[in-house]
Amino acid sequence: MKGPHQDSAVIQDLPPQADILFWDVDLTHIDLHKHRRFIITRLLTMGRPEHVRWVLRSYSRQEIIQAIKSSRNMDPKTANFWALYFEIPREQIRCFRKS
Repeated sequence: MKGPHQDSAVIQDLPPQADILFWDVDLTHIDLHKHRRFIITRLLTMGRPEHVRWVLRSYSRQEIIQAIKSSRNMDPKTANFWALYFEIPREQIRCFRKS
């Protein structure tokens, strides 16, 4: 059984300088597993190439695809790139659906 803060050492677990991409949250309250969709989306949208490589190494293909499909905050250009990369039909990606 994991302790309450084992996964929340995000600053140490994220790739170098990725913490600056999470300026709007308290990283001590972020859990790499519980908040994976938020982390994946933020790094795929705003991260550097090394951050994207970290996401691709750290999360399963299915976890990444789920994050892309469910994101409301991913911009269309980024969503389109990842849709092509992972062969996700555009209609399955939430940010492309009309309200």
